[in-house]
Amino acid sequence: KTIFMLAFLTSFLFVPEGFAQVEGEFGEWVLFLGHFHPLVLHLPIGFLLLAFVFEFLSAHKKFEKLGEATEFTLLLGMVSAVLAAVFGYFLSLDGGYGGAMLVIHQWLGISLAAVSVVLYILKRKKTAPLIFKGLMILLMGLMTGTGHYGGMLTHGEDYLTGSLPSSVKKLLGVSVESQSGPLAIKNISEAVVFKDLIKPILDDKCVKCHNDNKMKGELNLENKGAILRGGENGDIFVAGNVTDSELIKLIHLPLKDERHMPPSGKEQLTGEEIALLEWWVAQGADFEGKVSQYAKDADIDHILTTIESRANEVVNPVMVMDIADADAQEIGKITDKGIYVARISADTPYLQARINSFEGGLTDLLGGVKQQLIWLNLARSSCGNENLKDLPAFPNLTKLHLQNTQINDEAMDYLTQLEYLEYLNLYGTEVSDQGIAKLAKLKYLKNLYIWDTKVTEEGVAALKGQSPELNIDQGLEPVN
Repeated sequence: KTIFMLAFLTSFLFVPEGFAQVEGEFGEWVLFLGHFHPLVLHLPIGFLLLAFVFEFLSAHKKFEKLGEATEFTLLLGMVSAVLAAVFGYFLSLDGGYGGAMLVIHQWLGISLAAVSVVLYILKRKKTAPLIFKGLMILLMGLMTGTGHYGGMLTHGEDYLTGSLPSSVKKLLGVSVESQSGPLAIKNISEAVVFKDLIKPILDDKCVKCHNDNKMKGELNLENKGAILRGGENGDIFVAGNVTDSELIKLIHLPLKDERHMPPSGKEQLTGEEIALLEWWVAQGADFEGKVSQYAKDADIDHILTTIESRANEVVNPVMVMDIADADAQEIGKITDKGIYVARISADTPYLQARINSFEGGLTDLLGGVKQQLIWLNLARSSCGNENLKDLPAFPNLTKLHLQNTQINDEAMDYLTQLEYLEYLNLYGTEVSDQGIAKLAKLKYLKNLYIWDTKVTEEGVAALKGQSPELNIDQGLEPVN
């Protein structure tokens, strides 16, 4: 058995390069077997991991009987590892994968299979126990590396790290990138159509499956040269002809069609993105032209105007600050006081809090989360002007509920020091025209609620004159 397995692995390692050009029925069988790689590869992971556990647990008297199963488990792991490596090689001949990442994954897989063979021989002969244990540890490292690169080949380079919480990414030194979101360009007329509009769409929706390392349909969409080479069916764009452009056809196929791009289950292109792609192709699929040089109909003009307006929206700096998570003990101290405090979402350090009654100042109650607190709800509480003196100690507040509290114009002096405030609810308070006039200096304030206050129409008009973009909600119109 050992001689057979060694011969099998050796013949695989020294397969001639010409084997990659097999044709005819034999070549079809090779590619058919290659598609079993994703199924077979899970077997060595399970068997070899189990053998590792058996071997090291058997060192303890309580589990020594497990050692008797190590040899058989290694045999199963060795056979399946060799099969996975061979089928993986066959799959690589299909042309859907390539690049340095494939080479690394391939040789890690071959090394994993080779080490599993050596381990089985050592275990069967019951020789070199120290070398055996060292190779078992090496085997786990090879398995981790092989799986890591295999995952990146199949699902993208950020397969393992992409879904990590931001705090863990920072700890591990992994870059924390914001999600791509809709296109936003400040000076749209000077934008280069391909570089600034089309390539971001391809990068976001297509490149994970069509890149140097993974080329489904022999298609790479990473750069201009690769795009011009086309795929297995030739050119993917016909300049000036949307109807005959292969990529556009595939995008418009029914979602259930196996040729539809992106595949079902992947994030699909938006109507805006499809319209931009078709516009670029219709205008000649040029890689250097600017927006100002292209003809535009009403729909495209509207899309471009929207893209420009997104870029010119004022972004609150708080939302892009690098703020650490609040200390868990500090949060515990706050909740022990009967105050509700929680994250505003699972993947952010920012917190929200609600106080129903005051026994001390804000710093006494929430001082441990000054940087992380961005939403504060004091509605219908016992809050008065004195209780808000500590507000400036919470510099990152963006939302503040003060409805039905005992505050008046004096409190506005504290609020105006919250430079990032976006939302303020003053419903049912004693605030007047004099008080809201002070809010004009808050450049990020978007929504102000003043129903049932002492604010008059003249006060509203004066504030709107200074802050025309501010939405001031005065509540229902009085009934005559």
